[in-house]
Amino acid sequence: MRFNPETKVLSTDDGLLIKVLHCPLQKRWEQLHPATNSPHRSCSDCEREVLDTAFMSESQVLSALQLDPSACLRVTASQTNVEIQ
Repeated sequence: MRFNPETKVLSTDDGLLIKVLHCPLQKRWEQLHPATNSPHRSCSDCEREVLDTAFMSESQVLSALQLDPSACLRVTASQTNVEIQ
């Protein structure tokens, strides 16, 4: 996967758009509640799960977004599975 932190665009290795990341609440990862037995976290304000893509393959991210196109994602510059552009 590729991520542009300036535009917040997450794309596939082939350059296809996966999602433009945006949190209207501007929550930080540390403000979210850890999920039980999962690397993901949950937001108590919007009551949504935030998927930590550091533990997901590109195909897992795509599958999750097929099930829920509005799913929340976390992407960081230190992830080994993401190329920062």
